[in-house]
Amino acid sequence: MKKGLLYILFATTLSLPAVATERSLAIETETEEAAMLSEKIAVSFEKNTLRVQRAEGYTVYIYNITGVKVASYKVDSAEKTITLNLEKGYYIVKVGDVARRILVR
Repeated sequence: MKKGLLYILFATTLSLPAVATERSLAIETETEEAAMLSEKIAVSFEKNTLRVQRAEGYTVYIYNITGVKVASYKVDSAEKTITLNLEKGYYIVKVGDVARRILVR
């Protein structure tokens, strides 16, 4: 009886780290996928010109600092250049899962 209980306790103890390892691998995989997506889409801004790369088929959303959508543009090619006519201030540019803060001067 004691050997049976010890065997069950031992077997249970050995199986716990394996479950934790599988879960941590799943979390790492999700993080890697998110990182690959953010590396895939590139957003840059300079002198009222917004440049979006590798985002074909996505929509670019521009929000003011209070969260109100002020513009949106469909990306129809591998690289899209948009001239922005916005008032001075900070804005949030969102494309897919990528978000960037820009300053219009």
